[in-house]
Amino acid sequence: SSFQVHPTASSGLAVALAGTAGICSVTADPVQLGAFDVTMLAGTGTCHLTASQPGGSNYNAATDVSSDVAAAKAGQTITFDPLAGKVFGDADFGVSASASSGLTVAFAASGDCTLSGATVHITSAGNCAITASQGGNGNYSAATEVERSFAVAKAPTTVAVSFVEERERVIRQQQ
Repeated sequence: SSFQVHPTASSGLAVALAGTAGICSVTADPVQLGAFDVTMLAGTGTCHLTASQPGGSNYNAATDVSSDVAAAKAGQTITFDPLAGKVFGDADFGVSASASSGLTVAFAASGDCTLSGATVHITSAGNCAITASQGGNGNYSAATEVERSFAVAKAPTTVAVSFVEERERVIRQQQ
């Protein structure tokens, strides 16, 4: 995340601002004179900001002023659309979800289905639940898991009766 800092000196002279390399970056705002944009670069750590004013022809250098800003991991959310019901015997199908962080989402299955990567296989009629998760990293906290459940209906059954053999037996008896 980013925020803006507006350091000033009682002399009215320009103030410089520096931050901890690798934790935060500091750049002069191109629009607001004397303002600085500070961007946190890491999910954890402390950005040590130091404001300095070297003085001028009529003013001595000011004492540097420092302030620490703790970097916290950013939150993230998972987007995972609902899953439609299926019928036992339906073809395997893929699932997809995304994390607002851009990190890879993992899946787990429970109930009457199995999972291979992001491909769901129905094992029997009943219910299936697919859980999407993202554990975070150095910059993002773990996302809240999202579960999507769906029903698996029984497959239809058909009955076929054949009278061919009986009919042939009757014809042979008549001959």
